[in-house]
Amino acid sequence: MPPTRKRSGAPSKTSAVSKSAAPQQSGGQATGLFADYRGSLVKPGGPSVAEIVRAKFDPFDQDEADNRTLAVSTSEAMPAPTSLFTFQPPKQQESRASRASVGRTATGRFQRAAIVAAPRPRTTLLSLPDEILQHIFNLLHARYQSRGPHIPPTDVLRVCKRLTPIVRPIWMRALAVPNPCDELLAGILADKDAANCVEEVDIVLDQAMYRLQLTVLARLSRIRKLRIVDFASHPGNSANIYEAVANLVRQLPLLTQVDLPSTDCKLAAALKDISLKRDLRLEIPWSDWHLCLSQIRLSALRLKGAPVVGSFALTSLKRLELSSVIVHEERAIGRFITDLRQSLPLKHLELDLQDVDGLHDATLFRMRVFLIFRELCDIMADQALESVRISTTLPSVPYPFIKISSVRRLSLAECIALHGSAQLRAVADMISIFPNLDRLELDSLCFKQCGGVCTRQFDIFLALDDANRGLDYPSLPALLAFLVHSSVTSIIIRDVSEPGRQLRYTRDRSEMPYFVGEKWTVD
Repeated sequence: MPPTRKRSGAPSKTSAVSKSAAPQQSGGQATGLFADYRGSLVKPGGPSVAEIVRAKFDPFDQDEADNRTLAVSTSEAMPAPTSLFTFQPPKQQESRASRASVGRTATGRFQRAAIVAAPRPRTTLLSLPDEILQHIFNLLHARYQSRGPHIPPTDVLRVCKRLTPIVRPIWMRALAVPNPCDELLAGILADKDAANCVEEVDIVLDQAMYRLQLTVLARLSRIRKLRIVDFASHPGNSANIYEAVANLVRQLPLLTQVDLPSTDCKLAAALKDISLKRDLRLEIPWSDWHLCLSQIRLSALRLKGAPVVGSFALTSLKRLELSSVIVHEERAIGRFITDLRQSLPLKHLELDLQDVDGLHDATLFRMRVFLIFRELCDIMADQALESVRISTTLPSVPYPFIKISSVRRLSLAECIALHGSAQLRAVADMISIFPNLDRLELDSLCFKQCGGVCTRQFDIFLALDDANRGLDYPSLPALLAFLVHSSVTSIIIRDVSEPGRQLRYTRDRSEMPYFVGEKWTVD
């Protein structure tokens, strides 16, 4: 079919569309009501209509609207729409991007508002990590043990499966066997985890069932410290008990510390056997120091009770602890000091003089002890002694001492008082013996005197800030002022009533000469 020719008078659809679109292409000029509305708001170089509309009707803050990417640039000419209420932006793609940006901003803002409005999760004991739980229960165990050597109740741990494997090894680390002990021994035999938990044992051996007691203890292969409080036996049966204890000592592969009320040759031979394999710390009365014990390779020795004259071969001794009763027998202690003049690898020396303070002639005994201590200092001046611990009230009488330059750590404990100038001077004299001292420990000291009675009140002392602590306890800043010119860089103040809390004063001598205090909580 031949193509039909259109009449020239009839307008085509294309021409109609082009005519209707002609006003939009006349240089971007709008007409009518919209032209008046737009001309009153839009200025050259100013915001576009899209920006103005969004600014007036956007539900979000103006600051966030300014930060959003607008679809229409202010420098681009806006074509006039066909109606006031039908506005089409020139680029549909940019408009969609703008709406997506607005949606993302709204979503982010609503999420932030929801986070702020939501309640914070409550911190409970079970919400803490295992490491912090172990630290907490270690502190509780130390606090519990300060009241008496026995196990805290373990039944409460069964309510939570998570706490049981964490707390049970800590709770059962120290075991005190009561008398009678049938129920406890039966529980140990029934508990399969006891052999892997118990490390310290205190026990009183009974003459009727000591073999059963020691047999049960032999199953606890991880025992490191064995303390036999007493041999509750008939004198005629003591030899059998010594032999049974010697067999127990040989069966414990990790045993390193033994505290005995008495010994005999068989038990001493067993101690000698284990001392050849590992370091052994022995606490024993002076009266039981036999010649066979003199051959034991000891790393630490604590002698208690009245001293007796004897010969001491201590060629391997690294730690020596002497109690206050050494002052009662001058001949015995003189012989002991003579034996100490041999070359020893001694690292730690401790004088426990608390019992002296309760005697009527305590001052005389204390002065005699410190004369002995001066002789020990003369002996240790050429040794590699590293730490010294003294537990008593120091006499405020000047006496010459040889300087011990090897000591880096000094601990003054228990009955030492710091509530007066005389006591402070005595402590200063003691510190001056060790010119290269680096760490000073003050354990359970009395910083204040109320009504003639020394009071510790460590909880009140620790709760105060530095300013009020210095006002209420003036001896402390006086001691710190004295130590400014010494070599001490660390001071630790603690008390037996608060085993997990300390007050530390530290400094870096290269940066600042004065001490900075801080409270610490440790295990």
